[in-house]
Amino acid sequence: MARGGGGGGHSGGGGSSHSSHSGGGGSFSGRGHSSGGSFGGGRPSGGGHHYSGGGGGRPYGGPPPRYGGHYGAPPPPPPPPHGGGGYYRRPARRSSGCSLGVVLVIFVILVIGFVVKSCGSVFGFASGVTRSTEKRDKLDSKYVNYSNTWYEDELGWFGKNNNTVINGLEDFYQSTGIQPYICLVSYDSVEDNASARDEYIEKKYSELFTDEGHMLFCYFACQNDKPDVMDGNWLYIVGKQTETVMDENAKQIFESYFKKYYDDTSLDVDELFADTFSDSGKAIMRGPIHMRYVIIIIVAIVAAVIIVAMLFKWWKARKAQKNKEQEDLERMLDKPLETFGTDKVVDELKDKYDDKK
Repeated sequence: MARGGGGGGHSGGGGSSHSSHSGGGGSFSGRGHSSGGSFGGGRPSGGGHHYSGGGGGRPYGGPPPRYGGHYGAPPPPPPPPHGGGGYYRRPARRSSGCSLGVVLVIFVILVIGFVVKSCGSVFGFASGVTRSTEKRDKLDSKYVNYSNTWYEDELGWFGKNNNTVINGLEDFYQSTGIQPYICLVSYDSVEDNASARDEYIEKKYSELFTDEGHMLFCYFACQNDKPDVMDGNWLYIVGKQTETVMDENAKQIFESYFKKYYDDTSLDVDELFADTFSDSGKAIMRGPIHMRYVIIIIVAIVAAVIIVAMLFKWWKARKAQKNKEQEDLERMLDKPLETFGTDKVVDELKDKYDDKK
């Protein structure tokens, strides 16, 4: 059967020396371990944060600050003169215009977020994964004998009918037309060497499938392995008919997503595999970026910047006009009413202000 897989010893990744066809494989140094490694190099497990430093805050006690000959809060300022007891109306509180400012800030943040997300999803490298360089067609269903069985779990990490894993694998199938299958292999099932793993996965493919449209992924656990550690080896092979989809670039995409989610220790082991297959399948079929998409993104960014600039300019002009009107009103209200004319005029103005209160 024209399949093959890469692999590696427990301490390193690499290609298989027993197969002329390519697949993929490698080893782990442990999720959550502090030591480094090959492809799946471990990451520090973290731990508690330690904070140091000192410095007391403001001391309590003691007399209150002194203000101009007495202790306590400063006296209120004297009321402003009004030229012989004229009528004074307190001006209305000036609007700060914060509401529109907040809206503009939120709009700018949303635009930036959209641009970053769009660039990441289109170019691929922004999110730390390999981007697609080929336009691929979904594998014809005639090459795949579809099965409702998606994995074997000798380790008990998935359990039975794990919908998270099944949904992720089915997403990969719906995107690529290739039906994946996962085997979690216990430590005592296979000898701990690359040759034995190559032989196991080839034999397993022949036992499971009668077609060349599947992808078989095996995780070979090491002794005393755990879901949150995963110190074992991984290996996958694909059927001959899948090579129109699973070319070298597609394999790199899959492996880069696997590494990305392997390094994310916030994910449970079922989420790790589900997200790897679901997201890599979509990325494999996305195809390369075309110049028209780049132009559309650039035009959208420029348009958004222009709209934000125009809104901000309008908002500043509106705010300045309202402030000017408020200042003119305050200056008028601060004038003694006698300056407006006779007592009759004063009474009319007083009645007018009283009506506005």
